[in-house]
Parts: sequence; structure tokens; C-alpha cells
Amino acid sequence: MDRGMVKWMGFFLSEHTSALTQVGDRVYFTDKFSKEEKSLLLTQVFLNRRKIFLTVRDEKIPYLGQIYDISKEEILLKTEDKIIKIEVLEIVEITLAEGE
Repeated sequence: MDRGMVKWMGFFLSEHTSALTQVGDRVYFTDKFSKEEKSLLLTQVFLNRRKIFLTVRDEKIPYLGQIYDISKEEILLKTEDKIIKIEVLEIVEITLAEGE
């Protein structure tokens, strides 16, 4: 994460923390989110080790898992039986799942 992102990460997370705090909370990655904002929200999920349903563009069924690793461009999502590489720009929705 570059220094510019770190500098305003605290503000961004305080503004969006309530978006993903309880099971079933959902965030749609519309055009109003920049790639940096998407990355920061995904970082929040990653750091809190939350299990999520993640919907990817052109896929009907969401993936269920935890973010295993993250970069500005992509995430690695660990599902029950595999690890999937997903580009941040392809993510359209995140929903918190039950469990830790």
C-alpha cells in the first residue's frame, strides 16, 4: 500500500466501517467507488479476517471464503477447497457471511 493510501485510510475506513460490520451487510461496488476505495474496503475485510460472499462480474453464484492475500490489483480468496485469484475491478458485491 503506498503512503498516500495509508494517509487517508483511517478516514476512509471510519466512513465505511459501518458498511461491513454485521452478518448480511452488503456493499455493491458501483462506479462511485474508485479502485483505491475498493482496495481499502477489501483490506478492511482482510485485516478483520471476515468470511464473505463475493460476487464477480459475469458470475451468477457468489464465492464464499476469506481473503487470503491482497494487492492493489487483485485478491486471493480462499474457499473451502481452493484459492481463487480475482481482480479487484471484477468484484461487484461483497456480503458478510456468518462465522469467523
